[in-house]
Amino acid sequence: MVRYETVTDYSAYVQAFWDIRGGIYDGWFEYGFQLLNKPFAFSEWGFIPLIMLCTLIPYAGIYSCFRKYDIVLWGTLVFVLSGYITRYDNIIRQGISMGLFFYAMRFALQKNFAKYILYCGFAIIFHYSAIVLIPFYFLIRFASSFKPPVILSFLLVVTFFMLYMIGVFEALSNFVFDIFPFYKNYINKSEFGAATIGVSALFKSLLAWVPTLLISRKDSADVRMIVNMSWFAALGYLLVRNFIVLDRVVEYLYIFQVIAIAIFFKRLTYKFKLNKMILCYGLVLMLFVTHIRFVINYYGNNIYYTVFSNKCLDHKFYDRRQKKDLESTFDWAEIRKYEVINP
Repeated sequence: MVRYETVTDYSAYVQAFWDIRGGIYDGWFEYGFQLLNKPFAFSEWGFIPLIMLCTLIPYAGIYSCFRKYDIVLWGTLVFVLSGYITRYDNIIRQGISMGLFFYAMRFALQKNFAKYILYCGFAIIFHYSAIVLIPFYFLIRFASSFKPPVILSFLLVVTFFMLYMIGVFEALSNFVFDIFPFYKNYINKSEFGAATIGVSALFKSLLAWVPTLLISRKDSADVRMIVNMSWFAALGYLLVRNFIVLDRVVEYLYIFQVIAIAIFFKRLTYKFKLNKMILCYGLVLMLFVTHIRFVINYYGNNIYYTVFSNKCLDHKFYDRRQKKDLESTFDWAEIRKYEVINP
């Protein structure tokens, strides 16, 4: 919560806060998020408690799930080591929508469509992608009664991975882009066929599938739903990995992987009476190696700072495209004021 400038979009949210505070914002941020900025406009430093709050909202929704399935320790461990805290720093608006979705899942299981839609409506005003949560209601209902064959589900994950690596999904994406040229701005071309990305994708997908091994029809509808949604998310991850727009849509489902994996490891320790610390160390090693490779590849060698640093005091940000600090300190608020006075 006290980290400063940890991700690519951090400075964009700070600039937007100053503009909203000054009444000159003309960007694309959703109206709900713009309103959320208002109570913190008492100071030009109000972005600090604002981002702190935005960090807490998705975890609050996740924590309610962890408590429900009695996996607070395992769930938090998987959540942190999978890099979701860093990820939510970079998708602040959608992170709020995700937090509302995590809390609303209970209403889908209770078949309370009205309350589910109410929370989804709040989520949409913070990030438009949350409109996909409406059809997700029916996917959750289906997943609560569906039991995929273990071997078939494994073969589907491997097949999707092979199609991903040989470029079939890339060809499908290019076909879509030829029809809708605008969406070419939303593709990660550099990631197609990359060996390091491939290893990471395979590891994450298989780890999301593994919980199906310990789930039976004797389990509650809640647990079956979690495991099945984790599997669906693994397939979706491979299918839309390089299509940013669709990846954001499927990203709502990734939390099911965290919950399913946590349930799996908790059960594994009891079923086979494994030493929890040995299992914990193995999980830490696998997830940390995967996450640290992602951080290095995506964020470069940037040093992370806190809100108490001189860098924050000077409003100095990191230019990740050039992999270096901006050469001079600057105050975006003062620059914006000058642009308004002297257009």
